[in-house]
Amino acid sequence: PYSVTESSHSAEDQTLHGVTESSHSAKDQTLHGVTESSHSAKDQTLHGVTESSHSAKDQTLHGVTESSHSAKDQTLHGVTESSHSAKDQTLHGVTESSHSAKDQTLHGVTESSHSAKDQTLHGVTESSHSAKDQTLHGVTESSHSAKDQTLHGVTESSHSAKDQTLHGVTESSHSAKDQTLHGVTESSHSAKDQTLHGVTESSHSAKDQTLHGVTESSHSAKDQTLHGVTESSHSAKDQTLHGVTESSHSAKDQTLHGVTESSHSAKDQTLHGVTESSHSAKDQTLHGVTESSHSAKDQTLHGVTESSHSAKDQTLHGVTESSHSAKDQTLHGVTESSHSAKDQTLHGVTESSHSAKDQTLHGVTESSHSAKDQTLHGVTESSHSAKDQTLHGVTESSHSAKDQTLHGVTESSHSAKDQTLHGVTESSHSAKDQTLHGVTESSHSAKDQTLHGVTESSHSAKDQTLHGVTESSHSAKDQTLHGVTESSHSAKDQTLHGVTESSHSAKDQTLHGVTESSHSAKDQTLHGVTESSHSAEDQTPHSVTESSHSAEDRTPHM
Repeated sequence: PYSVTESSHSAEDQTLHGVTESSHSAKDQTLHGVTESSHSAKDQTLHGVTESSHSAKDQTLHGVTESSHSAKDQTLHGVTESSHSAKDQTLHGVTESSHSAKDQTLHGVTESSHSAKDQTLHGVTESSHSAKDQTLHGVTESSHSAKDQTLHGVTESSHSAKDQTLHGVTESSHSAKDQTLHGVTESSHSAKDQTLHGVTESSHSAKDQTLHGVTESSHSAKDQTLHGVTESSHSAKDQTLHGVTESSHSAKDQTLHGVTESSHSAKDQTLHGVTESSHSAKDQTLHGVTESSHSAKDQTLHGVTESSHSAKDQTLHGVTESSHSAKDQTLHGVTESSHSAKDQTLHGVTESSHSAKDQTLHGVTESSHSAKDQTLHGVTESSHSAKDQTLHGVTESSHSAKDQTLHGVTESSHSAKDQTLHGVTESSHSAKDQTLHGVTESSHSAKDQTLHGVTESSHSAKDQTLHGVTESSHSAKDQTLHGVTESSHSAKDQTLHGVTESSHSAKDQTLHGVTESSHSAKDQTLHGVTESSHSAEDQTPHSVTESSHSAEDRTPHM
């Protein structure tokens, strides 16, 4: 269910809201289609928020694989805040890799040149450098020797206090420190923010002053946030300086599950690498997908693409699919930096090329280690030694081979590194991947496959995936919460339409529209419905048929 397959551990997985949370000793945890794998610790997850303390593990949020740190990560609603000394974290089809050089950052993301590692959240690179940071969109640009935490394009760095983060929002109680919310640096308060369920609920009747890439907004209203959803109705205006979007909407922004749905009738002013756009339409966003139809024009200053599309952008699964009749260079206050090359950036996405050139579209970092990467629709398309073609928000890359992609489907046969579909990084197999409809079907003996923001990692078997569903044959167990099938099978799983169909001999626990069954048989699932033939009992909460049969249940459409 929820097209979240969590496979190939020797332990057990718990998953919430289509998020597999597993406690293996080499395991994967996944939140909201995010596979978190290979830790020796355990992960706690609340409302699709993985809070784990691993010592070698990977945490991934919202289709972001964050792997191999020796520190601890706290993550709230697709926001991984970790201090690792190890490998790569990737967010929304963005591969963030561990270089000793410079960092690429996406969407109001801090672009820093550290000698450490970078964590990235929602196009936000969170890195612990000893160098200097450049930040755009309400991002503090500081040159500290400490560590930076960044939430939604907000760099929160170097305090002597502790930060709590909710839904990609750093809520910190510092004594001289900066709190930043949604690309807004609000600093030096002596008050505190109360947060419920990963939701920062603060009611200031005052004003936030922000300097240098900080959004200064003065709302006289209150922001209430439920379940990682910030619902605020300001009747005021936001002033932004230096890569900060200054927008004055007279409407209200409603956000559900990290989805901002706003309908402003006003205009956004942006300075320094900030897209200034004036749409008279409405942006609807689902699951981190901005679907907007503006009939206006975007003005961009300083390495910012100024594009005027008269069309509409449709975005699916963190993939922006837009049909403009114009051209976009770079949008949304994105730092365009060239470590040794030149970077092109689109939609608040830093596109950098370590030794090559990177093209990036829609908040997707497309980089080419030794080659060139082309990226379309929020999909990172990179070619380690080859070239990648990408169609419809699907990164099709050919590490040593060539990839053909049709309708947002990457079909690649690499023996090299990463394939990515719909903001999903699929990396390191020695086999061939066939993918249909944004579904990666690969048979690797190597590392991670990820579908629709779901990292499926480390099997020695073959995975077939349909419609963002990873079909893998693991010998471990999956735990899933909130519309996620938690199964511990020693068999193989077939999945259709985001439905995991597995034949396990273990037990499945499922919460919220998920059938929890302990069968020794096989489960077939259609349309997010787990259909299993168990000899045990199923517990199903929330519009889920709870039956204790020894026969088979087929339940379509939940």
